[in-house]
Parts: sequence; structure tokens; C-alpha cells
Amino acid sequence: MLLAGSMIVFMSRNTGISAYQSGPVSEPFGQAIPASPAVEQYLKGQAAFDASPIWNAMSDSAKAAAQSSGQGVDTLQTQLDQLRQQGGQFGEVVYVGGYPMQDGGRFYFYVLSVRNAGQPGQVQQVPFVFTVDRDGKIAKVE
Repeated sequence: MLLAGSMIVFMSRNTGISAYQSGPVSEPFGQAIPASPAVEQYLKGQAAFDASPIWNAMSDSAKAAAQSSGQGVDTLQTQLDQLRQQGGQFGEVVYVGGYPMQDGGRFYFYVLSVRNAGQPGQVQQVPFVFTVDRDGKIAKVE
């Protein structure tokens, strides 16, 4: 997707190029919203290598989707244990901002500093987008 003036251009392998006129670009943080308690719980669990707070921060639909693909709290704990054993570390967490959606959910943007055991001494900044449903639980992490 490319932004060209006030026209958004989509390129698709199947259909070629399509475009539509967009309205005016709004200010990025027109409405500041506080950080999400569920996301904060998720990040604290991650930093502590503890799957329980992470799992408890997730919505029922996100848990069901994970379980349908063979993932659960025990699998998550195993992955976190492996990461810790390999020397992985979570460092600074920066809350960039949030944005309310029309359906009552919200987007939350974070940047995490992660130290990977495979690259000693190097810290990687990783962007995360959390989609939180109207009930305040995490529906998706990207």
C-alpha cells in the first residue's frame, strides 16, 4: 500500500492496482488514551517469563484460536522457558500511544527492546501492535 497525496493505492498480486480517494489526514493523536491494563499485564508476564499473566490478558476468542492450533498456556510457558534458557531478555518498553476504534476496541502501539541470545550485546527494537476488544482483553498481537 502506498500513500500518494490523498489517494491510497493498493497493489494486489491477483487484481493489479486499485485506488480510492481518502478524506483529509487527521492528526495522529487527536485523542490520547491511557495504556491498557491487559497489555501492561501481558508485558509484565513476558518480562518475568511467566505465561499465566499473558494468557489471562488474552480474550476468550484469542485463547480459543490459540487452542485450536494446539497452543495453550503450557505451550506458551515452554516457549518462554526456552527463550530464558537461551539468554533472551526483555528490556525497555515504550508506550507510543493508543487509538480508539469505532467498535469499542482499541489499538495500542509499543516498542520493546529485546536482547537476543543469538546476537550477544545487541539490542533489537521491536514494534508491537495490540488489538484490545471492547471488554479490555487482548484480541490480537502483531
